[in-house]
Amino acid sequence: MAELGSLINGLSLFTSLLAVSILILGIRRSDPAIIEMGYRALRAVLLLAASASLILMVLLAARYFQVDYVYQHTSRDLPLLYTLSSFWAGQEGSLLLWEVILAGLTTVVLWRHRDHLHLPIVAAILGSIQVFFTFLVTFVSSPFVQLPFFPSDGRGLNPLLQNPGMLLHPPTQYLGYVGFTVPYAFAMAALIRGQTGPDWIRTTRRWTIISWLFLTVGIVTGGRWAYVELGWGGYWAWDPVENASFMPWAVATAFLHSVMIQQSKGMLKGWNVSLIALTFLLTIFGTFLTRSGIVQSVHSFDQSLLGVYFLGFLATIALFSGYLIVTRGPLLRDRNSFEGILSKESTFLLNNLLFLGLAFATFWGTVFPILSEILVGRKITIGAPFFNQVNGPIFLAVLFLTGVCPLVAWRRCSIPKLGRNLLISILAGLLGAVTVNALWKDPFLSLTAGAGSLVTASILHELWKELRVRRTFHPREGALRALKGLVLLRNRKYGGYAVHFGVVVMALGIMTSSTLKQEATVTLTPGSRSEFAGFSLLFQGLEIDREGDVQVTKGVLVVNRSDGPSRGNRNGLARLRPARIRHPNDPQAHSEVDIHRFGMNDLYAILAGFGPAEANGKRESFATFKVLYQPGIHLIWIGFYFLLGGGLFALLPPRKGSRRESL
Repeated sequence: MAELGSLINGLSLFTSLLAVSILILGIRRSDPAIIEMGYRALRAVLLLAASASLILMVLLAARYFQVDYVYQHTSRDLPLLYTLSSFWAGQEGSLLLWEVILAGLTTVVLWRHRDHLHLPIVAAILGSIQVFFTFLVTFVSSPFVQLPFFPSDGRGLNPLLQNPGMLLHPPTQYLGYVGFTVPYAFAMAALIRGQTGPDWIRTTRRWTIISWLFLTVGIVTGGRWAYVELGWGGYWAWDPVENASFMPWAVATAFLHSVMIQQSKGMLKGWNVSLIALTFLLTIFGTFLTRSGIVQSVHSFDQSLLGVYFLGFLATIALFSGYLIVTRGPLLRDRNSFEGILSKESTFLLNNLLFLGLAFATFWGTVFPILSEILVGRKITIGAPFFNQVNGPIFLAVLFLTGVCPLVAWRRCSIPKLGRNLLISILAGLLGAVTVNALWKDPFLSLTAGAGSLVTASILHELWKELRVRRTFHPREGALRALKGLVLLRNRKYGGYAVHFGVVVMALGIMTSSTLKQEATVTLTPGSRSEFAGFSLLFQGLEIDREGDVQVTKGVLVVNRSDGPSRGNRNGLARLRPARIRHPNDPQAHSEVDIHRFGMNDLYAILAGFGPAEANGKRESFATFKVLYQPGIHLIWIGFYFLLGGGLFALLPPRKGSRRESL
């Protein structure tokens, strides 16, 4: 069966090359029949890629350990769900996943936009990208390589990957990465045909939002996974591979905002094409970082020649995109110009520059260790403090601008009018900042609360203003019915506002959990107690379990309030059982954290170490715990739900009659 998988990969590569060749011939001859043959070949690529993926799934489920990929990532005692998820646990499988997702998206494009003028060129570009990834899976990093013997068991899946996050984080992040290929292909096709109007933006709006949402889900679920699995108490460490996903997210966010200017005012044509090209380039760059082994990360793979191929592909895409943008420069000139510094157009552009600042600062901090090693022979690592100190103020500026932008008029806005529009929002921001500062006296938390209050007040102000206008034209509508009608009528706008509110809530969660976090390391013997963050932690002892060849050592902590009535309660407010787990195929034990939620806050415990100790002439066990109190951390996940819901709501088709009814 492995031989069949290799054969199908080879056929997939041949079919991809054939499809691109046929499409180019059909485009040159303007022959619809030849072009249709190319489309059929691309559809066949999906069938072949899906067949290869199914074969790998069957080999994993059957534990066919003679296939090296199956041997490296599964074992007989691995649950079936994690056995199947090991499809994308390794380098070879993840590249096959990229190949099949791209083939699937290409087929959807061929169906969804079958009458689009640019489709032949779009299909040729997508097919060319397909050729690259199919070549890698066929000749450079095949998941169907066989061992010369049949092992009795596999090495098993990395313990850190045996988490529900493994089922969601990698596929959604890949869907985000690969999804940006579609708007990129349409943008390049528009340049090739010399048609640089907003048509390609309208065509790809849903593709861009969906890709952005998938990438956002991938980033947040990855952070949640790190929080509950890696055992260090955080969710984001500015790790190089985390940065690799954040950079295209930041540029894509800038693109989603700036395309509104082109659609409304016919401006920023060249800027938007450059942004989507940069977004796609950064997705390839992120894949290069992960697969080259050039950076050290818990997320990256071992050093590999794949990095050379990705670097060459990255250079090719950059040259191709740059050539088109430069040579089509006259066609990308805007028909309108900025009429005033105080205008919605200017705030959108400033928003773009800030997001690009986030991406550039992150890029520089990520590649600086690589450059330092090349230039001076010594790797100079840049840690989280650099990213926090640089990106923190930039993000605060983005948050502030999010509250200002909706209240600024198009074209030109006078200072008195802007002051009137912003008065309530500014007062709300000041009230939020002063209140939080009085409670916690932290400048960054106060500024975040102030900016968040300003954004929330701006959203409510805009909603109230449009609701008043609607009720003027529809006086018989009740308030709730009018609100429902308004939001459904302008689902794109208010879906976007829900996303903004979600970002505010997430920002408050990030800042609160970062600035007010308390942590301590305590060593306890059975029956001893430690006071921490208003809690009393009673160590009851160690529990040692064996699950097959896996040894699990748990430290049992009973949690009570320090001065509460539950202090004498044996069960307490909560019982935490953080553990150290030792797998037979893993020389180092890893931590299994335990977390108890108190409202929006978490009490987080890690078993850092344990062993026997001498005390009062007798030998007894001890355990060392790292404990953290994370105030407001659940605001991050709640904000994410608002963000996700708002994005999905904005994707809904416009309500019938919306043009006639628009305010």
